[in-house]
Amino acid sequence: MATIEIPEDPEQLEAWVKEREAEQKKQTEEISRIAKDIQKDLAEEQEVRAKYAELAKRRKQRENERDRIKQQAKAEELAVIQAKRKLQTFKSEVAINQQLKEEAARFDEITQRHKWREFAFNHQLEGARRLATAKRGILGDKRGLGKSLTSLIWADMLNAQKVIIFAPKDVLLNFKREIENWTPHRHVGVISGMPKFQRDMFLSMLKHESQFLILINYEAWRRDKALLESLKELRADTVIIDEAHNIKEKKTSAYQGIRDIVYAVNQCNQCGGTTEKYTHYVTQTRRTRCSQCLSEPETFKDFCSVKNVLPMTGTAILNKPQDLWTLLNLVDRELFPSEQYFLQDYCHYDMYTNRWSFRYGGEEALIKRLGSRFVKRDKNSAGVKFKKQQHVEHRIEFDRGLYPDQWRVMQEIAKYGAIRMAEDVKLDVVGILPELTRRRQAITWPQGIKVWEVDGEGRKTGNILYEAPATESIKMDKLIELSKEIINEDEDRLVIFSQFKEALKEIERRFNELGISVVRYDGDTSDAKAQEAQLDFDGKIAPNHPRYSDCNPECKGWGEPCLGYKYQVICAHYKKGGVGLNLNAARQMIKLDREWNPGKEDQADGRIDRIDNTQDSIVHTIHVEGTIDAFMDSLIAEKANVINGFEDTHDMFEKMLSALKDGDLM
Repeated sequence: MATIEIPEDPEQLEAWVKEREAEQKKQTEEISRIAKDIQKDLAEEQEVRAKYAELAKRRKQRENERDRIKQQAKAEELAVIQAKRKLQTFKSEVAINQQLKEEAARFDEITQRHKWREFAFNHQLEGARRLATAKRGILGDKRGLGKSLTSLIWADMLNAQKVIIFAPKDVLLNFKREIENWTPHRHVGVISGMPKFQRDMFLSMLKHESQFLILINYEAWRRDKALLESLKELRADTVIIDEAHNIKEKKTSAYQGIRDIVYAVNQCNQCGGTTEKYTHYVTQTRRTRCSQCLSEPETFKDFCSVKNVLPMTGTAILNKPQDLWTLLNLVDRELFPSEQYFLQDYCHYDMYTNRWSFRYGGEEALIKRLGSRFVKRDKNSAGVKFKKQQHVEHRIEFDRGLYPDQWRVMQEIAKYGAIRMAEDVKLDVVGILPELTRRRQAITWPQGIKVWEVDGEGRKTGNILYEAPATESIKMDKLIELSKEIINEDEDRLVIFSQFKEALKEIERRFNELGISVVRYDGDTSDAKAQEAQLDFDGKIAPNHPRYSDCNPECKGWGEPCLGYKYQVICAHYKKGGVGLNLNAARQMIKLDREWNPGKEDQADGRIDRIDNTQDSIVHTIHVEGTIDAFMDSLIAEKANVINGFEDTHDMFEKMLSALKDGDLM
């Protein structure tokens, strides 16, 4: 507050007082006026606030109404999309059924002079007709029903001219033999293994050919993206994808490369000319048109040269429904545009198991929607009478006295596993896989097992805590004993499967010591040796019975005297030889250990159980009681797939983890 000076002179003081009183009166009047203005402002403010509240309330109501309409519109949009897809499927199925009746005779007329007409089974012809009517579909026949020949019949019925077949590298040469045997009118070239310069020259020549059929493996363009562009420029009209479950992951280069080829915008549907990009003079947007007739596509498929697509697999779903989506997307990108739509339409999500699975009736709805674009038969529904395959389990008790070194290894592995389980280490499926694998290897063939020190995040530190010295195995001895009976007494040839390369090497060594001819078929096998083994065990090529052929005793072919084949035994790794091969020149199989995935194990069993078998087959499984073999049997029985993600129930994971911690698994 400011200090006010009061005059001392009486005359001045009286005048000052009057002046101050007059000033106070003015101030009072000013305060009164300001107070009235404040009251007026307050009244206006209250009025504005009331109006604002009303406006805010109205705005909120409008926002709610907008959100409601947006949600409704979104739901309706999704419903319309689903309805359109259903309508499209319905129309497609009606059209396909009608076309099937009309075109069956035409298909037969086109192919009446083809060689496979003399040998094809009825189910192969019927499946090829249905798929040829649809042009794009999935062949899901179970193993052994002759999917390779069905696909070749399908291509012939469509009068396919430019064909690309994708397959795993291991089965390319086997597929090549199938083509040469069943469709000799087609000339086939195998791209894989060619030097880059030679491959580029070959593909450049094919651009000017009106007909071709080439085989190429999935991994071919992993390090050479230019190869994809060369394949697009071939302007193929037909694509066959063998063992299509290998492209189940949408993020892999294998799936993305095949998708880019199948949907490559590379040919005008009107004049067959090449395509080009241009900028529209009005909209200034980038568009595609034919460089010759300048026509533009009405739909995205109009400018795609590939019209016929056939993924083939007997195990379309190995772990989860998502495995199937990539194949569906290659067949029909409009009906199955995204994995999200696919899951919404046919599946439900379980938050407790953290996985997707088909909802009730989902698989049936999907099959119905696909209609003729999906052919899936087993031997019963196909009306095919296979020779019988007998499964024999050899259950043996572990003898600690006879196998002390192996028992010590099993104890050491369990001890280090228990220590790790007790540590504060993040344990998930990936974390416990090494523990399970080491226990399985210990009972199969323990030599070479290493236990690495890991940090708190589960990463190896580089220090080896333990390395197994044992060179004995109860399973290995049982296998050799059983093999000698099969080869010497039954006079049969033999296929052996294992997941462990060291075990396969030991089997090879022991057979060589016994004078039994053997070939190892794993990731270390050269391409030349692999092809030799395939030919030697293919029932259509190598004679099987009698053991000694009737050819000239002076024959210098495979051996002296001529056996008609070179190897008595093939030792195969599940991953290398479990699919796509015909090993049915052998009648018996021994599984030293079981495949993690039941679907893949069934595929392995099918290597000696083929559609053209002339004899029954026997599959032997060696099982050691009281070890991890028993636990793995229960996991496989419940369709557990540990290696590829263990997508089954949370309870199964907890059960497995508990058994490891308690030391129940040896």
